[in-house]
Amino acid sequence: MDRNDTANEQVSAARDDAASLVEQGMAHFEGGHYLEALALFQQAVTVAPGYAPAYNGIGRVYYHIGSPEASITAYEQAIACDPQEEAPYVGLAILLFARLGHYEDALAALARGQARHPAAGVFPDLCSTVYLRMERYEEALSSAKLAAELEPTQSSPHVRLAQVYLHLRDYDSASASCSQAESLDPSDAGTYRLRGYIEQRRGRMDAALADLRQSVSLAPSDYEAIGALARLLARLGQTGEATELLRRGRELASQDNEYGQACFEGVCGHSTAALVLLADALDRGQAQAGWARHDPEFEFLRDDPGFEALLSSR
Repeated sequence: MDRNDTANEQVSAARDDAASLVEQGMAHFEGGHYLEALALFQQAVTVAPGYAPAYNGIGRVYYHIGSPEASITAYEQAIACDPQEEAPYVGLAILLFARLGHYEDALAALARGQARHPAAGVFPDLCSTVYLRMERYEEALSSAKLAAELEPTQSSPHVRLAQVYLHLRDYDSASASCSQAESLDPSDAGTYRLRGYIEQRRGRMDAALADLRQSVSLAPSDYEAIGALARLLARLGQTGEATELLRRGRELASQDNEYGQACFEGVCGHSTAALVLLADALDRGQAQAGWARHDPEFEFLRDDPGFEALLSSR
């Protein structure tokens, strides 16, 4: 065996070791043990300095522990190591728009990823949510439609379309998009919850009730679906069940952060409580005002002047 063959074997062995460390790190990451995951990802970088998935893992950890600059650096290192890796572009874009509110930078990151992966639907799908937050609705619609064309078996672009149509108050198109998403993934509780909101806007309370019950059935701990169902039942005069669901939903929501609690109060129609919690959540950086304005969980607050006043002040 010549010297080059030996070197190639050593590089291959190092990458195998790094891959094993990243796999172990992801197990810790998915369990919420971020510091343990970080240590393993960093060890993988030491073993194989050019191993992009290890840097991607570091970026994901720093995102979750609230170190955005370190996360950006890690994602860019992953891209530099292997520009064909799809995940770092996605992670970088999500950090930029969801955590920092840097929408133009996020679009640039997604454009870089799409240039490398023109057939991947994830990039136009994410572009659609960025455009939605920027209130560039035609581009949001076009991007979601492109994502649906590129990934015809994926439901998420149709959910995104429904969100855009809902904001535009095109309830028929929103409902149709949810139905398309349901046909592709009938087990997604979120699709039924979203359509439950849409059907109420269409005045089809029986259909809304069926959707929200299905959502709660599929995701019994989804406090947003529970709260929305409680609100609708109360409107329909079924106060006993509504009261019990409200108690159960609030208990679940109390375990989440202020933004989650604001969403719960929003779907319940409790505008004052929702706005107080939402203001606190925005001040804490738990969400961006651009998303809160279009979050379907606040659909029933959109006509409250206090809602827009709060978001415009941020």
